[in-house]
Amino acid sequence: MLRITPVSAGRAGVDYLLRQSGCAEKHRETDRELADEDAPEAGERGERGSSAAEYYLSGTDHGEPIGRWIGSGLAGLGLAEGSVSEDSVRDVFGELKHPETGEQLGRKPYRYKSYDDRLEAALAAEPDATPERRREIERETKTSGQTGRAYYDFTFSPVKSVSVYHAALLHVGDKEAAESVTAAHNSAVEAAMRHMDEHAAYTRTGYHGRTANGRSVGEYQRGEGLVMAAFRHSTSRDGDPQLHTHVAVLNRVRCQDDKWRAVDGQGFGPHKQGADAIYTATLEQQLHRDLGVEFADRADGKGREILGVDRGLCEDSSSRAAAMSVKLGELVDDYRERNGREPSARATRQMRHYAWAETRPDKSTATPEAQRDIWSRGNEATLDNIPGAVQQAAEQVRTQGHPDRGHLPDPADRGAIIRAAVADVQRQYATWDVGNLTSRYTSSSPAAASGRPRSPTC
Repeated sequence: MLRITPVSAGRAGVDYLLRQSGCAEKHRETDRELADEDAPEAGERGERGSSAAEYYLSGTDHGEPIGRWIGSGLAGLGLAEGSVSEDSVRDVFGELKHPETGEQLGRKPYRYKSYDDRLEAALAAEPDATPERRREIERETKTSGQTGRAYYDFTFSPVKSVSVYHAALLHVGDKEAAESVTAAHNSAVEAAMRHMDEHAAYTRTGYHGRTANGRSVGEYQRGEGLVMAAFRHSTSRDGDPQLHTHVAVLNRVRCQDDKWRAVDGQGFGPHKQGADAIYTATLEQQLHRDLGVEFADRADGKGREILGVDRGLCEDSSSRAAAMSVKLGELVDDYRERNGREPSARATRQMRHYAWAETRPDKSTATPEAQRDIWSRGNEATLDNIPGAVQQAAEQVRTQGHPDRGHLPDPADRGAIIRAAVADVQRQYATWDVGNLTSRYTSSSPAAASGRPRSPTC
C-alpha cells in the first residue's frame, strides 16, 4: 500500500525522517555516554555536533538501516545514490538548500498558521460553543490546515502477511531468508519510485487559472528528475511487525533553465495507483523467485496475502487498523445522530483522516529487536510453524494448481490482460486515469509472472 503525505519545512519535518526508528531515547542516552567518554570534540563532529539523528544514521544494530539517496534528480545537488548524512538531509528537506553551496532551492516555503493558532482563532469566533461543538471545531481544525510543503512522504507498506513472514524468519533464525524479504521490499520500492521519477517530475509555470478569454496560459515543464531519500523500518508505532519505507520526495525539481521550482504535487495523484501496483507486483514476483512463496487473493478481495501465513496472527498484528476502524465507526455514528443522514464522501475522508491522527501513538523507545521480542511472546509456536507452512503451501500450488488461476487471463496473452484491465476500470470509475489502468493491468497477471511489471503503454 502507498500513502502520500505532504510535510512542511523546518526541523520537525526532518526529525520525522531521522528519528522515527523508535529509538530516540536510546539515541539520546548514547549521545550522553559518548560525550562523557570518548566522543570527539565539537569541532571534529562538525558545527552541528553529535545528535540522536547521527546515531540513527550510523546504521548500527540499535536502530533501523541507514537512509539512502535515490532518484535521477540527485546530480543537480551534487549528490549520488548511496547513504545519506544528517547534514545533507537537514539542508535539503529541512531548509530546501543546496547541501554544498547553501543556495536556496527556489522560493522558501510559505509559513502558514500552526494548528494551535488556527484553533485559537476558530474558538474565539464561537465563544459560546458547547463542549460538543468545541470538539467538532477541534476535528475540523486538524484537517483544514495548509502547510508550506518541503517534501512529500511516500510510505510503502506490504500486506501484513509479508511483515509477519519476515518476523517469523527472524524468530527461527533464518536471517538469509529474512534478508531476501527486505531485499524484495527494497527492489519493489525502487521500481515504484522509478515510475514516479519517469512520469511525475513536472512543475507548473505561468498562470494556471482562467484568463479573460477563458483559457489558461500556464505550462507544465518536465524537470531533470526527482530528489529522493528512502528510510526503511520494520515495526509499526504499536510495536507490531510492519516492514515499510518512507521515501522523502523533495518539493523541488531543477528545470532546463537551471532554476529550481516546486513539484506539481497534483500530478502525483494520477500515478499513485500505478506506483502502488508496481510495488506490489514487484514484491510478489521477487519473493516468489527468491523464496518460492505464493500469494493468493484474500477472501474479502481487498488484497493478496502469502499462502501459509497464519491469518489470525496477521489480524492480531494489525492493532492500528482495528483502532482506526473503531474510531471511524464512532465518528460516523456521531455524524448520523447529529445530522440525520449518512456522511458524504468528503466528510468520510475527513473523519478517516481524523481517526488516523487520533489513533497514532508515539513511537516506542525500544529497539526494533526488542519490539519484535515483546510482540512474539505467546506466539512462539505459531511463528515456528510459519516458514514450513509457507513452503508447504507453495508445494501444494505446484502440484495442485494455484487457487486464483481460474479467473486470471493467460499471462502470455497481453492483449487479453489489457482488455480485462480496461473493462475493470470502466466498471469501477465514471472517469479514470493512467494510474487506475496501470493498477488494474499490473494486478491482472498472476503473482508468479516473471519480469519487471510494465505499464499498458510500454
